[in-house]
Amino acid sequence: MARINYVIPCWDGDRHQGMDRYFEKDRSLYIRTQLHQFASIKHNLDQITFIRCANSPGYPEFLNALANLPQKINNTDVKYLTSSSNGWSYGAFAQAYDHYRTTFEYYIFCEDDYTIVMDYFDEFLINFLESHPKCGYACSLEHKDNNISFGTVSNGIIRSAALEDNRNYHGGSISHNTQVDFGHGFWHSGWEVCSLCPKIRSPYWAGSEVEPWRGRVIPHCKHGEQDLWVPIQVVLKSKPSS
Repeated sequence: MARINYVIPCWDGDRHQGMDRYFEKDRSLYIRTQLHQFASIKHNLDQITFIRCANSPGYPEFLNALANLPQKINNTDVKYLTSSSNGWSYGAFAQAYDHYRTTFEYYIFCEDDYTIVMDYFDEFLINFLESHPKCGYACSLEHKDNNISFGTVSNGIIRSAALEDNRNYHGGSISHNTQVDFGHGFWHSGWEVCSLCPKIRSPYWAGSEVEPWRGRVIPHCKHGEQDLWVPIQVVLKSKPSS
């Protein structure tokens, strides 16, 4: 079994948290920045999967970037899928899992407007998950809704075993209509949703500046001292894409 598949649901439409002016001019920018980061950061991923979300508008530069993805980045395979599932990025991730299922031992879920900045982030995530044996899904920041956890900042690592149990419990499809639904699906199938905070920070782009997430934050969560994922605008600011 291959070890780890990093899945990025891709969307070229407008963003609910406010439009990034760079992305507005070029809808391929986030994809190209992701490729740059994967080539620059040290890791041992087996595969990176870009999956186009259902009903994405289809800007030409966005479609061209997906059609011309490299077959490999260093030693890591790169694949491209198209989703027909509802649920935005959660539906796209669920469809990516349906495509590969237990081919991989772990899946990393990451929104396309966040990117990696930590060397060997994959080892860090696996070590965290394996130190919490009941945890099926470790996300950047977790919150409880009716005492059931879900990811408020949903980027994270998920065991294939937890995804399979989730899928089986819900009749052959991972629950994916909303981020709450997505997170609750693991609890209902016998797994915990855990927060990577305070091991890592969970910065959030609020439309004009990068700040720690100020949404629904569990009271005992204190932000960590290192970044694993950052809003893609952080990288664009320090290293503008050509």
